[in-house]
Amino acid sequence: MLPQEKVADAIFKWEKYAKSTNSHKALKLTFKKRLFIRPYTNSTDRVEFDLVFHQAIDDVVNDRFPVSYEEAVYLAALRAHVELGEYQDHQTCDYTSIVTRSLPKHMQQNVETSKIAQKHRELVGRSKDECNQAYMEFVRQWTLYGSTMFEVLQSYTSTLPKNLWLAVDQDGIHILKRREKEALVSYTYRSIVNYSPSLKNLMIVTESLTRGTKFVFNTSQASQIAHLIRDYTHIIVEKQRRASQHSHGGQVSLSPH
Repeated sequence: MLPQEKVADAIFKWEKYAKSTNSHKALKLTFKKRLFIRPYTNSTDRVEFDLVFHQAIDDVVNDRFPVSYEEAVYLAALRAHVELGEYQDHQTCDYTSIVTRSLPKHMQQNVETSKIAQKHRELVGRSKDECNQAYMEFVRQWTLYGSTMFEVLQSYTSTLPKNLWLAVDQDGIHILKRREKEALVSYTYRSIVNYSPSLKNLMIVTESLTRGTKFVFNTSQASQIAHLIRDYTHIIVEKQRRASQHSHGGQVSLSPH
């Protein structure tokens, strides 16, 4: 949703669309933190921590955060400790449901519940809050934590794979292989000279309009990506303006209209 849009109007629009298409799917609204500016979270603010914590779980489950097999087992064990309680010998735990609710679909068949049980056992003595904190500490270790991840396709250049992730964060844009943690290439907002969204494509030009690098991504989320780039750029410009104003003792020169 855009800043000027209202929740009630959005609900009405989708309900109207559902009726016109005879859809019986339930409407689900998800409240998420959209822009991550360092420092990312205030650990003393319980509401903010809960928001970004559940958002992190959602990113892992929906394959927007890359995890290895060992990492998946660890995260599932943390969730088991919170949802099922401490590990108890001779007690059967429903780890299958934990896997379904905690891990991306492409990993759910491969993760052994016995491995989760073993890791769950190692967490004995920890509180639920400590496990939640450990979960957040893990996701924050990723250098691209706080970025918004988009699945995109590209066939414009042979130097990049066809299936990619495009990450947008406070520092710029990052192009990755899907489910990889290291970026293939990154660009700061200063080096982005043009970005142009259309209905199903996003063109980004870096460094120079005439001699720079051009990317064309196929995505239905081109408008969302462009809005993120615009909003992060606006925040950077505003921070620089305030810093400049502060360095000049609060003096602001206004040019006549």
